[in-house]
This record gives sequence, structure tokens and C-alpha cells, in this order.
Amino acid sequence: MKLLLDMYKSAPKEQRDKVQLMAAERKSKAELEELRARWRELEERERRESKKLADEEALRRLRHSEEQIEHLQRRLAATKQVTNHLIRLIRRWLVSLSC
Repeated sequence: MKLLLDMYKSAPKEQRDKVQLMAAERKSKAELEELRARWRELEERERRESKKLADEEALRRLRHSEEQIEHLQRRLAATKQVTNHLIRLIRRWLVSLSC
């Protein structure tokens, strides 16, 4: 280790600067790769959240449609009852006219 330190100290300033620059470059590349990985992770998380929100929106619309169907079915049943009642009344009236 001491030999390495002595070699470093005895190397010309230009070479020491180059070694420092290369070390800084390696460190920067590692940080860049770490940031890229973090970016990909965040993009994936955003994609999952977006899909989750879309699924929730689809479920909300489906529930709303089912509620509308039930409401319309109740209205149809009520309308059928009224129609049947009116038909019976008309038939009674026609029978009473024919007598």
C-alpha cells in the first residue's frame, strides 16, 4: 500500500489529475446508473398506479351501469303493472258496454 502511495506521490501532476478524473468519472457513471435504475423503478410504479386507477374507474363505471339497469328494471316492472291494470279496466269497461 505504501508503495502505491509512493508511486502516486512520485507521479507527475498531470498523471495524478488524470487518475483523479478517471476516479470521478467512474463515480459519476455509477451514480448515473443508480439514477437510471431509480427512474425505471419510478416509471414502473407510475405505470402500475395508472393501471390501478384505470381499473378502479372501470369498476366504478360498471357499478354505475348495474345500478342504472336495476333502476330501469324497477321502472319497467312498475310500468307493466300500471299497463296491466289499465288493460283490466278497459276490458271491464268493454264488458260493461256489451251487456
